[in-house]
Amino acid sequence: MNDLPGYRYLAVGVIVFMGSKSCPAFDISDVTDPPDAEVTYVGDVIQNGIPLQMKQLRADYPVQELLAYYKQRWADIHDHEDNVPPYMEKQVGPWWVLSKMEGACSVVIQVKETDAGGAQGFISVSDLSREKGVSALVEEFPRPESSQLVSSTESNDNGKYTVTLVITSDVSVEQGADYYRHEMPDLGWRIRRDDSTQEAVMLYFAKSGQQCEIALSRSENGNTILFANLMELPGDG
Repeated sequence: MNDLPGYRYLAVGVIVFMGSKSCPAFDISDVTDPPDAEVTYVGDVIQNGIPLQMKQLRADYPVQELLAYYKQRWADIHDHEDNVPPYMEKQVGPWWVLSKMEGACSVVIQVKETDAGGAQGFISVSDLSREKGVSALVEEFPRPESSQLVSSTESNDNGKYTVTLVITSDVSVEQGADYYRHEMPDLGWRIRRDDSTQEAVMLYFAKSGQQCEIALSRSENGNTILFANLMELPGDG
């Protein structure tokens, strides 16, 4: 169930209740796991400059049953302060999202249906009072003109530092691919693979201790959407 790119893109649009309180003692261990579900701790990441803890989950029962569990639980413990509802709900494509605030912490349940009719997705907690800002690697990654950085996610797994970027641009898929074919070698990257289909282009680059994968495709609104995955490998180079 490795669908982290889905999380990284969708998390940009999650609705939360903005509050001014802190959440000094609240973390993801305080979010009850759904019953009879397989839940795995992913780790700590930085999403758009904000620290975030995340779990992956999978359940054999339907999405709406899993959502009903959290709706009931959150409604039961809600204090109705300032007339704020116990949670907010939205649907983005195949994903269903529940979110609520615990002080300055945003708690998000994000799930979609599996092929077998069950549920899979993520539980996350982000502390909005602890914004760190994005790294230099995110800031300096080359982007075509008229492009916009939609999302950045940074993680460190046993010394393997990974950055995933979601970028949109008005240039065509092929124009965007040509931009990286020329720009990345100028920055010291060697192109290892260049794969194209009618719908997308996949580019693979490498340099000492680092790898970069770039996927470009056309979005439903006609823009080009670009996923870039950069990895710094421990002990390499």
